[in-house]
Amino acid sequence: MRSNLGILLSILIIGCKSSQRFPVEDFNQDSQPAVLEYYSPWVDYQSSYSRFFDLIHTKLDIEFNWEKRQVYGEATLYLSPYFYSQQYLYLDAREFDIHEVQLLGEDSVILNYENDMTGLMIDLNGLYTRNDTITLNIKYTANPYRNSGFEDRGLYFVNHDRANPGKPQQIWTQGETENNSRWFPTIESPGERCTQEIYLTVADEFKTLSNGLLVSSIVNGDGTRTDYWRMDKPHAPYLFMVAVGDFTLVRDQAQGVPLGYWVEPDYAEDAHAIFGNTGEMISFFSGRFDFPFPWQKYDQVIVRDFITGAMENTTASVFMEDLLVHKEYFADNNWDDIISHELTHQWFGNLVTCESWANVALNEAFATYGEYLWIEYKYGPDEAGFHAFTGLQDYLEEASYEQKNLVRFYFDDRESLFDNHTYAKGARILHMLRLYVGDDAFFASLSHYLRSNQFRSVEIHDLRKSFEQVTGEDLNWFFTQWFLNPGHPELKINHYHENDTLYIMVKQDQDLSRFPLYYLPVHLDLAFGDSVLRYPMEIMHEEHLFKLPLTTRADAIVVDGDCMLVGTKDHAKSGREWINQVKYMDSFRARHEGLTKILSMDTISASQVEAIGLGLDDESPRIQEMVLSYIPDKESEKLDVLKKKVIGLLKSSSSKVRGAAIIAGERMGLLSVDEWISFLEDSSYYVKGVVLDHLLRDNSDLSRKYYDSYKEDDNINIILPVGGYINSYIKTGEMEWYLKKMLTSKSPDQFFILHLLNQYLINAPILEKKMAINLLFDIATQNADFMMRLTAYQGLLIVSEIEGVEAKLSIIKSVEPDPELLEIYGQY
Repeated sequence: MRSNLGILLSILIIGCKSSQRFPVEDFNQDSQPAVLEYYSPWVDYQSSYSRFFDLIHTKLDIEFNWEKRQVYGEATLYLSPYFYSQQYLYLDAREFDIHEVQLLGEDSVILNYENDMTGLMIDLNGLYTRNDTITLNIKYTANPYRNSGFEDRGLYFVNHDRANPGKPQQIWTQGETENNSRWFPTIESPGERCTQEIYLTVADEFKTLSNGLLVSSIVNGDGTRTDYWRMDKPHAPYLFMVAVGDFTLVRDQAQGVPLGYWVEPDYAEDAHAIFGNTGEMISFFSGRFDFPFPWQKYDQVIVRDFITGAMENTTASVFMEDLLVHKEYFADNNWDDIISHELTHQWFGNLVTCESWANVALNEAFATYGEYLWIEYKYGPDEAGFHAFTGLQDYLEEASYEQKNLVRFYFDDRESLFDNHTYAKGARILHMLRLYVGDDAFFASLSHYLRSNQFRSVEIHDLRKSFEQVTGEDLNWFFTQWFLNPGHPELKINHYHENDTLYIMVKQDQDLSRFPLYYLPVHLDLAFGDSVLRYPMEIMHEEHLFKLPLTTRADAIVVDGDCMLVGTKDHAKSGREWINQVKYMDSFRARHEGLTKILSMDTISASQVEAIGLGLDDESPRIQEMVLSYIPDKESEKLDVLKKKVIGLLKSSSSKVRGAAIIAGERMGLLSVDEWISFLEDSSYYVKGVVLDHLLRDNSDLSRKYYDSYKEDDNINIILPVGGYINSYIKTGEMEWYLKKMLTSKSPDQFFILHLLNQYLINAPILEKKMAINLLFDIATQNADFMMRLTAYQGLLIVSEIEGVEAKLSIIKSVEPDPELLEIYGQY
């Protein structure tokens, strides 16, 4: 076990000669190298929006035209000049038909305005000071589908004409970044905030959801109903939302906060399985942040065809339809990561909001780190370590072709800010900050940040000041090198023992003409058998030699023992040192790294066999699953000593481990046909899918039997091997099966089925090809997902010899709004 014995020995530091750009002893925020953010001269600096007016309150009265996909609205806005006196007001209102703009008061006045279809410039008919409050009433028709792409409509109609009998009718909104001005006029800035009222008139058959509380619901007597929602705490306009549909509301509560889980009626019994951890999450985060849940309620609604994963609208988060699952899904997975992410936003993003999109990491990095915090609390450090590892890999993959500041003021598209720098790197930087200042200081600083800035907009320096106020330490160096510079440290590490001394050479190998020379306060962990000693290290030179007196050689050496650094490490070690790292280090990342290094060797060595054995015995199902996947189908006789371990994992509590053990068992020749078939009784659809993938690999009578048995199953783990069997052995006559699966499956599953359908089309007869054309055309022209549209276009290319398809391909290109996709189309 790990032993935290403190500093037992001193470390002598030798700064090697190098091209270092500042002396170590003078390191402070002033001497931190200035690495300017790179930008193109045609990209403007993206500042926070200037505030000419303060939007105090928004009142909306809206109803919908499903056929025309329009919003009939009346907006009443209460505003005051921010500081300077104003005669003109600009409101964001995209593609609105304006019927009237009126200044309300004792003598109401019809106002003149100019409408350029991006916004309204309104002449207020007089000069107003910051001591005045003006009230405007605007009657309008909003046209969210006019001159819009798939991702910027703001308000969406699902199955508006009831053309798809397998899909419910719904309306939902998605405001971030600046798309709510597609359905109501506003000052669309993340730095703005106001209270709100929304009156929604809908058909009686539908339920409505919005921010805040439902105050009243009035039946109008004409088949419609008007619901009145009121939000009495201020929040940013991009967080306004409405949802309309045939939902079942399942109620819950946590710490006196009413909770609502809004799902389609068929999933009412599954709502608690999907969202049931929400209450515990609220209790956990309220305690961790030392700040109670800040809003009057919290609803979560799952909608169809959502254009992103989820959206954290204040008091009412919206989720993609992937979350519409039945209880058996939870034998394999859960949705805690996305649910905890959106919930964390209710503090970081909604209560305290970035003042500009350049600072959006203050929203998204915290929400992503909220996932980590929840997983660490609920599922333990190993599962949290896996989450951290995958996040770092996501960032490093993106950084391999593009490195950007976390807080960046030069960009040509604000949507481009929502990337793995902002999410994954940002979360990992917060974790580094936590480990640097310590848990008590970290969470005390977060509480200070929330309490000091509640219902306000912030920039990165507000976070820094809270940490400095709590810790008493100047942290400008940390925020400068991590938040305000691109890149990451790339460490090359070597070590050797000589004359009772351990020498460790660390080189910062990143391009120092583009990226900082980092100051990296980390820990050095040395394992002596089961005892692990920890020493502080401060890496601050381009090349740095650390010298530590040691009379006994360490069995394992880990620079950055917490595995917290956002960057790469290339540490030359022997095979035995990697195995010892697996044996003696507690950190998931250290064990995972050691196993990966050993198992990446081409041939089966004794070291690999030992490493596989260690991995199979590991307490982490993630490591067990990974190691099982490494077991090869050659030289399996060398792995005979591991057979009992693999057989034991066939009964693992983790379905992913059971599935991986079944596959490994096949490679090792451990399973008979009867044993394979027995696993079809497993409670996990993932495991059943693994088994069917094996059983349907040939065209035997046994394969046909299980094809017939599972052909009509609607779980994607079953659909995929069945579709593979159809494509390999049936080949024709199954277009109806594909069309049915596409129409009855939800969008995330449709993507995989569509790939199988394209493969089927290659050998399908002409009549069956014709049956698919309309489906593919509708997807290519109407689906919001980039990859779905691309895949459908590729499917039409397969059947392009059929009359009329070339014309449809031309239409698709003429209506496609995404320039990247158009460029791909042009390559065919």
